[in-house]
Amino acid sequence: MEVEIRLWGNIGYYLPEDKGKFLLKKRFDGQKTIQELIGELRLPQELSFVVSVNGKVTDADYLLKDGDQVALFLPTAGG
Repeated sequence: MEVEIRLWGNIGYYLPEDKGKFLLKKRFDGQKTIQELIGELRLPQELSFVVSVNGKVTDADYLLKDGDQVALFLPTAGG
């Protein structure tokens, strides 16, 4: 299975590997949830994300499917 991951804002700078990348493709066997995928990216656990899959906001329990496009955003505050 392969998914495409887009990291918006400055999330890409938190990646221990591939620092500064904002578009990744991940291949894996079996099923994974969004939460498991975020864990594999080894992003800091104190960050909270807004997650969308194929353009729709979803939660961390979503089971990924082959070809899904995942986007991670940091929540923003306005004033």
